Amino acid sequence: MRNLKTNDTGIYWCAVEIGGVGEMDDSQDLIIEVKDARSVRTVSWVSAKRGGSVTIPCYYDQKYKHHVKYWCRGSNWNSCSTLARSDSNQPAGKVLISDDPAHLVFNVTMRNLQEKDSDTYWCAVEIHGAADDGVYLQLIVMEATAVSPKQGELTTALQQTESFTSSTQKRDGLTSATKHPTGWAVTTCPSGALTSTTNENLNTIQSPRDHTWHFLLHAAVGLVYLLCTGVAIITWRNHRQ
Repeated sequence: MRNLKTNDTGIYWCAVEIGGVGEMDDSQDLIIEVKDARSVRTVSWVSAKRGGSVTIPCYYDQKYKHHVKYWCRGSNWNSCSTLARSDSNQPAGKVLISDDPAHLVFNVTMRNLQEKDSDTYWCAVEIHGAADDGVYLQLIVMEATAVSPKQGELTTALQQTESFTSSTQKRDGLTSATKHPTGWAVTTCPSGALTSTTNENLNTIQSPRDHTWHFLLHAAVGLVYLLCTGVAIITWRNHRQ
């Protein structure tokens, strides 16, 4: 799909035509949400095995080329903990950040991952005199023996991810205003996996009830076919006699 616009947002279907009497086409739906381009972008989520490592790319616009970049942990943007900064000396530890201004990307590498490292993380850009800019993603760390290619391998996809600026506190008496993220640009779910991938918990799954319904339909069609065949054979024999 090219030249996407915001009005292209909607539910789409990957479908295979089965054909035949009583045969239903096979399909799986997905949600595509098109948003305005953002200044900071990254993958929406990534998975890794326990004890392994992962490198996450954080892309940014030309205007942020000479800004300080940092990596932050926590679901709340206002209180997330900074784990690494591009302007500070970084010993060979668990988290390493490397800025590549020539390609407008900084990479974050996390080593020796454990289940407790599963959390929300932020690719962030420091802006002096204004609110910082950032975008979030989910990191999921799983047991190596529990990961299977069909259900455990969560593939990553580069997306025009929803970013937002730091909250602006407007203290007028007891009032305050905080801006929160709304979700990711493209939300998909592998067939058969019960997974929620947006803040709105939009699930795109095919339930076992659907499979049962398809089985019963096919069985009914087969039964009708056998009955019709039997009636035709009996009628033919009576006609010959």
